[in-house]
Amino acid sequence: MAIKVTGLMHAGVRIAPKENDVGQALEIWQDLLGLEVDKERPHIAGIPGFWINLSKGDRSQQIHVFGAKGKSPRAMSKRKDPTRPHVALTVEDIDEARRELESRDIKYWVFEGLVGRNSDQVFFEDGFGNMIELQQQPASRPVALAAARTGAKTRRAPAKPKARAKSAAKPAARGKATASAKPKARTKAAAKPKARAKAAAKPAARAKAAATAKPKSRAKPAAKPKARAKAAAKPAARRKAATAAKPKTRAKAAAKPKARAKAAAKPAARGKSAAAAKPKARAKPAAKPRARAKTARK
Repeated sequence: MAIKVTGLMHAGVRIAPKENDVGQALEIWQDLLGLEVDKERPHIAGIPGFWINLSKGDRSQQIHVFGAKGKSPRAMSKRKDPTRPHVALTVEDIDEARRELESRDIKYWVFEGLVGRNSDQVFFEDGFGNMIELQQQPASRPVALAAARTGAKTRRAPAKPKARAKSAAKPAARGKATASAKPKARTKAAAKPKARAKAAAKPAARAKAAATAKPKSRAKPAAKPKARAKAAAKPAARRKAATAAKPKTRAKAAAKPKARAKAAAKPAARGKSAAAAKPKARAKPAAKPRARAKTARK
């Protein structure tokens, strides 16, 4: 079901927020175009600017000029900013309009009491980045203007019965949550002494382990005399080996003179043999006279 739009309320445009920029914009809208400035514009904290009536004395259709740069002080986010350029439409029933947006899964956001009492503003986008505002007409406008004239502070619209019931249920839910959470917190707090007792028991366990381990570690040095006895036995073994080996070497040394005597005996034996052999050799020449005598006889 379509939303019942009753008219065009205003178009919103942006200018720079400085005072001289606002004055420069007034020269265009008021002096150049000859349009009327709405002197009953309520004060919007942090957003300078002005409203322009398209027809003199008629506030039903306007141009809203906002002085803002980047994210304004009244914005929920950079995207959800009421000072962004937009078109505002009046509808017969703002609650019905919200239900229709929800049925079509169109996301929207609401500013309550921004320009006066009961001035709920519903904003959404058309899918191309263009922002559209919906307000209920005519009930909200006179109340907002009366509040602006008297200088009364703007308040949020009174909560609906369902919203009140939900808000009333929240403290009870919080009370239940805190009540249920406290026993858990207490059990955690009660568990801390146990953890501390365990931490305190660790040094005692370590001391016991150290006390029982010391006799074993002390027993190890007692084994050193055996190693020393072995080390002391090594020189004795070496001496025994040395003394056992010396007679053999001495016997070898004693055998050397015999070998030398044998070597010395060899030349004497050779001399004897030579001396004995020479007379025989010399005796042979003595036979030559006989041979000569034989030849002479012949």
